[in-house]
Amino acid sequence: MRISKLGKLFGLTSRKVESSSVHPRTILDEEETLKLLQRGLTESNWPGLYYSTIDELIEGISANCILEIGVANGWHADHLLNKFPYLSYVGVDPWKASYDPNDDYTRLVWGAIGGESEQQALDLLQKVVCGDLNAKYDKRVTIHRETSENFFDRNRKNISTGSPFSQFDICFIDGDHRKDSVLIDLRGCWELTRKGGLICGDDFLWSGVREAVEIFCAEKSVKPYFASNEAQGYPIYVIRKT
Repeated sequence: MRISKLGKLFGLTSRKVESSSVHPRTILDEEETLKLLQRGLTESNWPGLYYSTIDELIEGISANCILEIGVANGWHADHLLNKFPYLSYVGVDPWKASYDPNDDYTRLVWGAIGGESEQQALDLLQKVVCGDLNAKYDKRVTIHRETSENFFDRNRKNISTGSPFSQFDICFIDGDHRKDSVLIDLRGCWELTRKGGLICGDDFLWSGVREAVEIFCAEKSVKPYFASNEAQGYPIYVIRKT
């Protein structure tokens, strides 16, 4: 999730955050943070870029369960669970500060929520996002606060020990956009996706994402295709598991 995609987040740009976040400031409380998220959703151009595209992919394969790598503000999770009342959602996100020096997201969260550090702001964001989703959707939503690499490793162990294991109909990748991280997500999602299911993601125009998709598709001898809504033309890469 890059600032170029969001345009602005919570009414902030990265330049404004750099100038306003030099000194710690009072952190918002949980109620204020939830209101900030609700207001930010109306200001962001992010949902209009690809939400309807993922909706069509879900409908096209009659998906009942989705894995999302990168929960962030919880906007996409809330949209999916509200639109598809039969859908089960699993999200994975470490809410970790400064994971990528080229990604402005954690600085923007800090600038909006406040606190002594980016990590303190992200801790509060995670608590509010998860609390809101769990209150609304209960057992239909499961959030894992950990890296996707740890999540995939745990599920591999479950498979090897014969524990019950469910594969996903669709996996959506919008986490760490560096090449090696995207490759981890693609390979892990491939293992967790049912045959005929879809692995998809955004920000293909970012070099790390594009290179990872190209490497992965060569490994699996598959070709991606691209989906987008007509109004925005924002490309979502899609890989069907064979």
